[in-house]
Amino acid sequence: MMKKLLLAFVLLASTQAARAVELKGGKITAADGVYLGLVADRFETDSVLNPFGLYGNKHNAKSIWNNFGKYGDEFNELSAFNPHASKPPKIVLPFKGGWYYLTVNPFLTPRVDPNTLRPAE
Repeated sequence: MMKKLLLAFVLLASTQAARAVELKGGKITAADGVYLGLVADRFETDSVLNPFGLYGNKHNAKSIWNNFGKYGDEFNELSAFNPHASKPPKIVLPFKGGWYYLTVNPFLTPRVDPNTLRPAE
């Protein structure tokens, strides 16, 4: 049983690492047209992973990490964290030609759960 759990954890971690590489450079845009940052390392100015930048700061109105903002709360139609949203942000991969919904809504595809982007605290 323990070996199966360990294998499942390793597979999940490798899948998330592969997803992070695939998404790197992706631009996040809200359904209302507002730019919400980049999927990039935490030192990039526009990165959603930069806690000191505009888009990674949990207190900024344009951050998906702002629990009280329209792009990060659990009730707004434009939020990545609304499990019922039909208009969540999208990650557009400019050099790869694809896109994903950035949402916790399991019924929208293709999608990326924003929690998989969140840096470990």
